[in-house]
Amino acid sequence: MSNYQFWLAQPNTVRIKPLYPSRVEFVHLVGGVGVFSMVLPTIDLEAIKDAPDRRIEILRRPRGGATRREFYGFIQSWESKIDEGGKPELVLSGHDATGLLARRMVVDSAGQLYLALAAKAADDAMKDAVRDNITAATDTDRNLNIITVDPDLTAGTTITRDFISSSLLSTLQDLQAYTKENGAEVFWGMRPDGSNWTFETQVGQLGRDRSSTGSSPLIFGTSWRNVTNVSEITNYTNALSNVYSLGSGLDANQATQEVINTTLRNASIYGRREGSTYATSTDTAAALSDAGEEALTYSRPLRRIVMDLLDTPTTPYGTASGWNVGDKITTDINGRRRDAIIRSVRVVVERGRETIRGNVEVTE
Repeated sequence: MSNYQFWLAQPNTVRIKPLYPSRVEFVHLVGGVGVFSMVLPTIDLEAIKDAPDRRIEILRRPRGGATRREFYGFIQSWESKIDEGGKPELVLSGHDATGLLARRMVVDSAGQLYLALAAKAADDAMKDAVRDNITAATDTDRNLNIITVDPDLTAGTTITRDFISSSLLSTLQDLQAYTKENGAEVFWGMRPDGSNWTFETQVGQLGRDRSSTGSSPLIFGTSWRNVTNVSEITNYTNALSNVYSLGSGLDANQATQEVINTTLRNASIYGRREGSTYATSTDTAAALSDAGEEALTYSRPLRRIVMDLLDTPTTPYGTASGWNVGDKITTDINGRRRDAIIRSVRVVVERGRETIRGNVEVTE
């Protein structure tokens, strides 16, 4: 098992004391909020004093690797309880730095909950949204000095889209989802920078390229004995065949264009599945049609393969020779190879045992 250290720290990163939990679970998530929970075998009043946003620091030294900060979390909830054996416990839980992005709405310079993008590179749009709402906002009370933003790269898919009353986190997730369905996916994340974070974007993958075409490939598959829980899934639940693209104007004067996926529409006698999308900054038929096509692409039937990666001696987690969340790897299932991104990693440490599962999804 890897060696761990657990620390309680002030929101300003000053360490308070080491912790000795009986159980810890944490999840790294690409394009989402990572979470943690920690069970302490005593009602530690010091740990919950002024607890909101106190930090939990987790250090890990894997087999054959160096010690690194594995997780940095912000305490959001705590529960004092007595277990079935009558022993006291304190359960701490919270989120990683990405959770800070959910605390801001997307607000324009006039204070309106609105964002309009016109032919903007998606990666630059992501960075602008973070700058405008959490690092260089017009209202300085909204800024967090523990976050900085990387320079623009203008490397992502061009996007024209409106966001109305959206949180910063959901806006970033929508932008990423759009790029995934309409070209090269743009990934974003909070890169640790000492005790602070830098918001970054990358096209292709957020981590390393460990695919079969990379310089140091890692292959995962049943024959390699480094995966488990392999599933092939087809899902039409959220598919749309007809999208109404809504442009500028109000009520009867609102510009509208219907876009149809005829293949899906004719797939069954109940095949008509309607939805809508907003493009309120335009009223031209061509622009509305483009917005509708984007929505159809995003809402097509889902076909995917999911599996859990295992931490093995030949494919170790968290080392220079192994894999990590955000890496691009190659899967080999039933003799067919496909590249995939490691979208999440879940780690559980309990009673001297460490369980690690990395999750990948191959979408077709």
